[in-house]
Amino acid sequence: MSGLSKHERQIRVELVRRLLITGNTKEEVVRICSDKFRCTERATENYIHDARESINRILDRDARELLAEQIAHRELLRKVAHDAKQYSIELSAAQDEAKLLNLYNTTQTLITLDMQAINSMNKEQLKRVMNGESIASVLATPTKPS
Repeated sequence: MSGLSKHERQIRVELVRRLLITGNTKEEVVRICSDKFRCTERATENYIHDARESINRILDRDARELLAEQIAHRELLRKVAHDAKQYSIELSAAQDEAKLLNLYNTTQTLITLDMQAINSMNKEQLKRVMNGESIASVLATPTKPS
């Protein structure tokens, strides 16, 4: 092994990881590392190997675990911001949390689906919805031919 410190090697592997994640080819990574670090192709291949292992470890983590961790961070940030009377930061954290939970897209999708369903209804079905019957109930009941 070369005379690199553990920290310097980690820096190089992290650079290679970022290059791979952003879509650079192996040849591009080798060229960039050669230019930046003046290292051999073999050394760069080792960095690439380590970087790919790092990427795979990240991808192997359970998505629910990652989401729960991020939600916990937002909840803590909201509490700290609230206690410090930093309400704009609290609101921003709450909005970010809602985005993580996909609340905005879910609401938009439901509205879109409701509008599509309403647009496909005949007058009798529309009257039933206007009288308080649910869209799902109206669509589930067969209509009489006009």
